[in-house]
Amino acid sequence: MEFLNNGNVPYEVQELSLFLLMYADDMILFSDSVKGLQDMLDTLVLYTQKWGLTVNNAKTKIMVFRNGGNVKVEEKWYFDGSVIDIVDEFCYLGILLNYNGKFLKTQKQLAEQGRKAAFALKSKVSSLYLNVFTYLNLFDTYISSILCYGSEIWGFHKAPNIEKVQKRRRPSTRKRIAKSGQSERKEYNLVPFRCFKSDQLLQREEGGKGNPTMKKVEVWARISQDLLVLGTKKEANACDKKWNNLKIRYRSIKDSNSKTGGECSSWLYYDEINNILCKDPSIKPPKIISSTKPSTAPAEMPEDKDKLPKAADKPEEPKKKKKKLAPTWMDEFIQENHKENERRREEFKEFRKEFLDLQREKNDILKTLVSNMQK
Repeated sequence: MEFLNNGNVPYEVQELSLFLLMYADDMILFSDSVKGLQDMLDTLVLYTQKWGLTVNNAKTKIMVFRNGGNVKVEEKWYFDGSVIDIVDEFCYLGILLNYNGKFLKTQKQLAEQGRKAAFALKSKVSSLYLNVFTYLNLFDTYISSILCYGSEIWGFHKAPNIEKVQKRRRPSTRKRIAKSGQSERKEYNLVPFRCFKSDQLLQREEGGKGNPTMKKVEVWARISQDLLVLGTKKEANACDKKWNNLKIRYRSIKDSNSKTGGECSSWLYYDEINNILCKDPSIKPPKIISSTKPSTAPAEMPEDKDKLPKAADKPEEPKKKKKKLAPTWMDEFIQENHKENERRREEFKEFRKEFLDLQREKNDILKTLVSNMQK
C-alpha cells in the first residue's frame, strides 16, 4: 500500500502489476525506468524508518536486464544516501540470474552441483550390492532433484550441460549394477535354473554322454517354457547367456575370497549358485595324488616270444554311450504345471460364459424396458 499511496508506477507483466516480490526476509523491486526504481527505493526507506527496520546495504544489488552493452553512466541508484552496486548476475533463491535473461550459467552451476552429488553417492554405495530399482531411486532423489531445481524457470531453454550429467552418470549407475551383481529386473526366477541346471546341464559339463549341443538347447528350451509359466518371458538364448554371467560372477567372488589379505566379498545368490556349481570341474578341478613311485628297473621280456599279444586285425568299435535320461521329478514338475494351466483355462472359460449370460439377460431387460416405454 505504501507504493500505491506514494504514486509509484508498477511493472506490468501481461495482466499483472508488480511492485515487488517477497520471500522470507528477501525483497525484489521492479521498474522499467531509472526514476521509477529510485522512487520505489525512497518509498522503501520511509517504510523501514517508520517500522524500525534495517536493510543490509552490502547484500543489496541492482541488475539492469539488457540485450548487451554496458550500463549507462547516469544510471545510478541510491538507498538512504548510499550508492547501490550494479551487478551482471545475482543468485536469488538458488537460481543464478544473468543480465541477458539467459540461464546458461545457471545450468552449468546446477550441472556441477549434480556432478559432485553423483560422485559423493558413488563413493557411498560402491561397496554395496544394491538392486537396480534402489540405484535409480537414489539417482532420482539425490541427483535429479539438484539437476531439475528451478526447471520451471530455465526449462524452456536447451540444457546441454544438464543432459551430459544425465547421460554420463545414470548409464554409469547401470554399468555399476551389471558389474556388481544381478539386478532384480534381469534376475529371472532361479528355481528352474537350480532344478534343471543341477541335474541336466551339469551332468553334461561333468562328462555326460550324448550330444552335448542338442542337450544344452533342449535344457534351456525347457527352462524358457517354465519361466513363461511363472510369468517371465525369456528366450532360451537369453537364459543361457544369463547363466554364463552368473557363473562368471560366482567364479570371480570365489577366487577373490580364496586369496589371503583381502576382505571377503558377498553376493545375494552366492550360496544358491555354490550349491549348484560345487561339483563343477571347471570351478573346482579334482585333485589327483599318486602314491606310487616310478620304477627304474628295465621291463622283463617274456621268454616265449609266441606268447606276446598280437595286434588285432580290426580296430575295436567304440562303445556307444548311453544317453542319460532326465530325472522323473522333472517330468512330474512340468506335468503339474501343465495341469495347473489347464485348470486355470477352464475356470476362465466358465467365468467368461457366466459373464456373457449376464450380459444377455441385461440386454433382454433393456429391450423389454424400451418396448414398454414406446407403448
